[in-house]
Amino acid sequence: MAAKIRRDDEVIVLTGKDKGKRGKVKNVLSSGKVIVEGINLVKKHQKPVPAPEPTGWHR
Repeated sequence: MAAKIRRDDEVIVLTGKDKGKRGKVKNVLSSGKVIVEGINLVKKHQKPVPAPEPTGWHR
């Protein structure tokens, strides 16, 4: 039987593009999934606008 994973536990990713990376659990979802700090981050491009908001690539 697997141990329960809780918030602030240190975990290692076993599969996927981030395999082998370590991170701290930020949130545990009711579906059995967890949100891990610094894992599976995506970039989103924001179109430049005249307002003083940041533009370019953001995480």
